[in-house]
Formats: sequence, structure tokens, C-alpha cells
Amino acid sequence: LSKCNRIGYIPYVGYYYRYNPISLSRGYTHKKFLCYKHLLTEIGERLKNICPREKYLLHYQRCLYYYFRTIIKYEAIKNIDGKRLSNIKKRCNDELIQDVLNTYPYMRMPLKHKAFFFCMKHRITIALYAISILENKIRKNI
Repeated sequence: LSKCNRIGYIPYVGYYYRYNPISLSRGYTHKKFLCYKHLLTEIGERLKNICPREKYLLHYQRCLYYYFRTIIKYEAIKNIDGKRLSNIKKRCNDELIQDVLNTYPYMRMPLKHKAFFFCMKHRITIALYAISILENKIRKNI
């Protein structure tokens, strides 16, 4: 982004399950989390400079939510450093997602996402862990 002259913005959603930042499933690390968090922050700052807030905010917040949701699932399933629940709690307490959790109109989401969002918002770590493990088992059985 530091070398970009322009950033494009599409004001509509093509599909919901689109976030796959260089395939986190192939090697998620805490270091990657910090890099992507920095990238998302930079994108948010640039959008602030080029668009009115109401034009980009919901799309940007949705992008942040899906990113954090993916990260929480990997923290639960992969157990990178043996601290699953504390890592999930750290991700829920992150300042970047806190604004989204407090302002995003999550009642418009499908039930599955609404439940996950609610658990993130209220930091119900054990429920986030259980949902992630259950979704993973269901996905493997299909």
C-alpha cells in the first residue's frame, strides 16, 4: 500500500465468504496476524481519506469481522502454542475489532454468524471454541 497511487473501492458485496488472505489455513502464525491487522488498519485509514464514512464503513467492518472470525477459528482448531482459550480472548479484546463489535448491525446476519458475533462481543470464549470445533467437525463429515 505504501507504493499505491490509487485504491479502488467497490460499493457492493459480491459474496460473503470471500476472505482468504494468502490462505491462512496453510500456516497461520501470530506474526501473520499482526501483519494482516496492520494491513487492515492501513486500508481503513486510506478509505477514510478517500470516501465518506457512510459509503465504506459497513463493508470495512464486515471485512474485519470475517477476518477475526477466521482467526478465532484457527486459534481454536490449530492450537498453535497450547493457549487456545487465552488466544481467542486476546483476539476478541483486540482494539481493531472492538469498534466493529460495538457498532455493526449484526442482527441482519444469518443465525450462525449472529451467534458467533454475539459470543465475540460478549467474550464468551468457551462458546467460540465450541462453535469453531463443531463447525470444523461438521465440515469434515460432509
